[in-house]
Amino acid sequence: MWGNYADSCKGVCIEIDKKKLDNKLWNMIYDIGSDSKKVETHIGKFKINYKRQSKIDETILNIVNSRLPLYSILENLFNSKSEEWAVENEFRYLVYNNRFTDMDYFNISNFSNVISKIFVGEMQSEDSIKLLKSIKAKLAPDIEFNININGSEKEISSIVNECI
Repeated sequence: MWGNYADSCKGVCIEIDKKKLDNKLWNMIYDIGSDSKKVETHIGKFKINYKRQSKIDETILNIVNSRLPLYSILENLFNSKSEEWAVENEFRYLVYNNRFTDMDYFNISNFSNVISKIFVGEMQSEDSIKLLKSIKAKLAPDIEFNININGSEKEISSIVNECI
């Protein structure tokens, strides 16, 4: 996965605490105090179904020709992935509001509260290590930043030699 998603071990992977994210999203749409919805938004969380690509293509053709509500179409389109990716064990969230005006989907306040750990790719330059240490110190002191060095995981702030 590092090779596919993190520029050949030069990027980062963010581990999210799903329970904390669930609570944060729920609180964005529901007011517990008044026991009412704040916005008419649906949030679905589902585990990805891994299937043969031909089966996914068949499902897409059936959906395109269906008269399902838009949310059902979206859920069917985004809940599966080719079986070659099954090792990912992925979950996805689908946030949907047919008016698109009730909430700012990309502004989740204090999002860092749902980050449990950050994994740093092992092929970092000296400048990248310095930058990541600075980010951790200034913006995310409570989040663990781990990097794999010579087969063992280390907290990035504990690295003395900047160059790996």
